[in-house]
Amino acid sequence: MSSAPAARLFANAADLDAELAEAVRDSVRAFVRNRTSELRSDEVMEREWEQVAEAGWFGLLAPEDRGGAELPASILVTLYEALGRWGVTENYAAVGVLALVALESCVDGPSRNQLIEQLVLGRARPVLCWQSHNGEDERALEFTSAEGANGQVQVTLRRAFVEFGDTATNFCFPVEYDGKRGLLVIERSQPGLELDLQPQLSGIQLATVTFAGTVPATAFFPFSDHNALRPAFVLTRIAIAAHLTGLMEKMIELTSDYTSQRMQFGKPLASNQVVQHRLADMWGQKELARVSVARAGLVCGSGITEAEQAAFAAKAISGSAAEFVTKWAFQLHGAIGYTGEYSLGGLAAACLSFMPWLGAPRAMRRRFLEIERSTKLEMAGE
Repeated sequence: MSSAPAARLFANAADLDAELAEAVRDSVRAFVRNRTSELRSDEVMEREWEQVAEAGWFGLLAPEDRGGAELPASILVTLYEALGRWGVTENYAAVGVLALVALESCVDGPSRNQLIEQLVLGRARPVLCWQSHNGEDERALEFTSAEGANGQVQVTLRRAFVEFGDTATNFCFPVEYDGKRGLLVIERSQPGLELDLQPQLSGIQLATVTFAGTVPATAFFPFSDHNALRPAFVLTRIAIAAHLTGLMEKMIELTSDYTSQRMQFGKPLASNQVVQHRLADMWGQKELARVSVARAGLVCGSGITEAEQAAFAAKAISGSAAEFVTKWAFQLHGAIGYTGEYSLGGLAAACLSFMPWLGAPRAMRRRFLEIERSTKLEMAGE
């Protein structure tokens, strides 16, 4: 990432203004109130993307000269916790954080700047195509070699498990071109681009994206250094951990309400001491995740190294907690939890989709420990 965006995103350790944080939560509540109960058609989804852009969520981290709000990274915790808390299950972080910060990591240029501006306005939905196999993290990210001549870039690409492949307008591939690493941005309508959409249990469609052909050299956005994508993954992990925390809170609320109303042997199910203990355990797991996520947001002000370690911890803790809460939410609901009309199933499906994304809990714990051991060895060698 260029030094200016890095300094901006991982600075300002001060707490967010309380009124600003509440305004972001209000925008989520308004969005949920206005959501339609229609089937999730392309037209309905298009309207929702417009509403998300109007709410300003895609521009929270973007610089002011690109139409963004240029807020500290800790705003991600406020927004994505609220999204989960109000039952929003779409992975908007794939566009509003991962793709946005990846583009911000590229060298300043007219095409790159225009795409960021269009993203903030909701007129473009670029996605980062970074995985080749399931279960990978960014350390396995490959930069495909591309060749060029006469102002054209020729390349053959294939990436899998691409979020929003069915609605994305631009696909951003890590490539190496002219001795530099960067993103090759290919428009959806570009000849040679093919999509293989695979529906998931969570209701979303992941895409395998392939491309073989040529694009103008202006579609290549070079990075300023070899580690430029690091901030994008750090911040997206924080956002998705916050989203998991909010989803857990919503599931606990549903479970508490249900067990208070469900009568068994003439008494509410919640009067059973075992049920009370399980609800307390669910709440405890959620609170542990919430604290770890809040810390990760605040630590962003201390620099990317501290933020990365905190992001690993938050993703590991929130993922494990979400697995626990999801399991017991279904146990305490019984059969009704599995019915399509009841909202628990959608919340749980989103949790199961978010838990492995960008690193499952076990992988995140390993990476956290690797950093911790490395830090201790460095301190011992001083």
